[in-house]
Amino acid sequence: MDLDQTLGSREFLIASSTPKKTKSSLRLKYEAERSVLIHQLGGLEGVRNHLGLSKRKISQLLLVDPSAWTRWVKDESQAPPHIYRALQWYVELIEKRPEWSPKNSFHPYTGQFQPKFDKQWDEIQVAMEQSLVRIKNQSTDMSEKLEKSRVEWEQERVTLQERIDKKDASLTIWKLIVLIHSCVFFFTLLWMFI
Repeated sequence: MDLDQTLGSREFLIASSTPKKTKSSLRLKYEAERSVLIHQLGGLEGVRNHLGLSKRKISQLLLVDPSAWTRWVKDESQAPPHIYRALQWYVELIEKRPEWSPKNSFHPYTGQFQPKFDKQWDEIQVAMEQSLVRIKNQSTDMSEKLEKSRVEWEQERVTLQERIDKKDASLTIWKLIVLIHSCVFFFTLLWMFI
């Protein structure tokens, strides 16, 4: 037998004896979504051209290595489904808000949106300051009410303590009177029997 035939038959046995993994239903779903997104977006290079980005910039945008992008462009079935989803979101975002184009995210700030941002920021600061003043006023009102209630409770406590002290004094007098009467009665009985 020839060495090539022997090696070839062994490779055939190894290849045929290793079972192929079946794809899960979730993986099949992701692949189907990827196919739909490829059809909608027109492929990876089509999206990159639509966004007007270089290969390096699109790789930065997706947080992937440029070599991965090159590999995915050659065989689009190798690109993970989440890459297509992210690209779909970027395209939809640009359609709704062109000023948020990924092209702008890599350039230094030009200040073209600063007036609108400043106005919104000023409105937020004014609203926060008004809320803070309102909260301080409410806090002051609550503190005053609490202090007034504390004073009223203290006065009530003092009044009750005075009443208890008076009752204790009157009870002490009555106890003394009862004790004296008991002693007189006891001595009277004792005197009668002696």
